[in-house]
Amino acid sequence: MTTYARIDDDAVAEIYTPPGEFDNLPIEEQFHPDLTWVDLTGVSPTPEVGWSYDGTAFAPPPPPEPLTIKQQGEMLLRQPVTVHCTSIPALNADYWVDPATQAQITSVAASIAASLGLPGGGSTFNWSDVTGTAHAWPAPQFTDLAKAVMNFVYAAGQVAQGHSTTLPSSTLTIA
Repeated sequence: MTTYARIDDDAVAEIYTPPGEFDNLPIEEQFHPDLTWVDLTGVSPTPEVGWSYDGTAFAPPPPPEPLTIKQQGEMLLRQPVTVHCTSIPALNADYWVDPATQAQITSVAASIAASLGLPGGGSTFNWSDVTGTAHAWPAPQFTDLAKAVMNFVYAAGQVAQGHSTTLPSSTLTIA
């Protein structure tokens, strides 16, 4: 069974292996003659879509440029944080800190600070991690989480805005 690379603009646009019933039919008879196909038999490593082709040899694309420190700060703001709670290990998980979640965290922390209690009126309330698993948060630990998230978002934002070059850890340790 033969595999072919379709070349377009000096790059692999598609990899094609004919179905069994077409395996013995020349590739030129299977497609429009304006398409350029290269037999990959014996080519090692096997090219992939996006590789360049100079008419005789294939080459992988260059590696992506490393992210700048500012881009790394921006990335941190779009990814979850890992929470490590030293007093209640059941709270340990990955949590989102996107702007909407930050607003919710701030709202609950403000309610706790104003002595309004926790959502639902109990001694704990459920706050879901990135998988949707609910964790029972008491007020002191949630207040610690709110402070840790605030400091993390501030530090990552400072890097993203070019005011700092120190990336914060995405692991937040709370009591």
